[in-house]
This record gives sequence, structure tokens and C-alpha cells, in this order.
Amino acid sequence: MNQSNYFKHILLKKCIIFYGKIIEINILRNIFSIIIDEGKFTTIADIFLDRIIRFTIFILYPFKGILSEESKQIKNINWIIDPLDGTRSYVNRYKGYVIQACRLESGIVVESIIYAPAFDKCFSFLEGDSPRENDEIISKPIDKKSKIRIIDNYPSPNGIIKYLYENINNSSYVESGSLSMKSLYVCLGYADIFVKDVLVRDWDVAPIIPFLKLRDCIMRDINGCEFKINPLSYEKKGLVVCSSFLSEKLFSLINAYYD
Repeated sequence: MNQSNYFKHILLKKCIIFYGKIIEINILRNIFSIIIDEGKFTTIADIFLDRIIRFTIFILYPFKGILSEESKQIKNINWIIDPLDGTRSYVNRYKGYVIQACRLESGIVVESIIYAPAFDKCFSFLEGDSPRENDEIISKPIDKKSKIRIIDNYPSPNGIIKYLYENINNSSYVESGSLSMKSLYVCLGYADIFVKDVLVRDWDVAPIIPFLKLRDCIMRDINGCEFKINPLSYEKKGLVVCSSFLSEKLFSLINAYYD
């Protein structure tokens, strides 16, 4: 492992955790929750985190091309950040939001940081090391032969998730917040299937990619095509994250839903 990258990674992780704690301070939260763009549902917290994480990366790393939800540079990209994934959850004081960033080399995620401030949990990865949760190596989840857990952010199954829930035998439903958190829960073994049939952007889920191997998970678009990071085409048609052994049956049901 490159020692210089290791120390930069540790410092960036500490900074992101610190920034997450700032937006959790009660006396500041009402200010951070002010919506400054109703159309995009952008808050002061989104802009604050975007600017300060960009500045931190600029100080620590050379050759910084950054693709972010708040500023869509598309050339020479080697960082992708989502300053606040789950802004509505943050504004409504739910816990399912994260701050995340990842570094790319030749289109491959080689470094990733995902911090959930409300849970004070930081998930991280650096090439040459194992995925970690709060600095501890994450053990490979043990799949239990029990219910197939389908995850989404509604109180009860809705849309395509409702169809899957009704057509997969022995299924159960789990509620969670941001796109990233739901995808991560599948990788960690807290859920088995996550499907979203809306446009998904690279910054929503790129930091999750190193965690897929924890459980031999797949990440595809809604048509079953591999989810490839591409700053020149960062919008994808939907998202499917699931255990690989479920993929054939799952896409058969997805195709039936749209037929």
C-alpha cells in the first residue's frame, strides 16, 4: 500500500467525519437545512459540504478533476463526490443520509469514504486494504437461508418494489434512506435486493462499488447492463443491487413488470 495515499486517506476520512459532525450540531441545523434551490432541493448543507470537501481534496491530492452533484465538471475526472446523499432525510431529520467521496484511477474506484453522521458510522476503502467500518475490517456477511429482504425508502413497498415483494416467495421489507445507504445495506448483508427505476447518477453509488465484493453482489442498471462509472455519461437508467445468486430471478421479474 502506498504510504502517502494511506495518510492522505486517513486525513480525508477524519475531515469528512468532522464536517458531518458540524452539520449535526442542533444550533446550526436549521441554517444548514435552508433550501436555496427548490427545483433541485439543494440546501445550504449541500453547498457547504461540496465546497469544503472540494477544498480538502484540492489541498491533499494533485490532479484533481472532481465530478459532484453540485458542480458537474466532466473532463479529467479522478474524484466523484456526493456532498449530501439523502438531503430530504437530512432536512426532515431522518437518519438515512450520508456524505461520500471516491477516487478513480482509469475508471476504477481505488478509494472510497462513506460517512453516515446520524449513526456516526464511517465506511471506507483504500486499494491494497480491505473495506472497513469505523476503521475495523468488515467481515464477510454470512447469508442465512431466511426471508429475502427487499429495501427501499418508503414506509411500505411501492411501485416496482411492491411488485417484487408480492412476487418473490418468503420476502420481507426493510425501510432505509439514501440511495447509497440502501445499496450499502445489501453489500453488508442487512438486505438482499434494492431496485430503483429512476435516473441514477454516478455520484449516488460510485463509492459503494468497492463494497460489492463483500457479499458477491452485482450492480446493474434497470436493463441489466453493467453499471460503469463514466463522467461523460453519468446518468444511468435505474439501479439494481442484489446478491449475485438472486440476479437471474430478479431480472426475470423486472422484465415481467415492464412487459
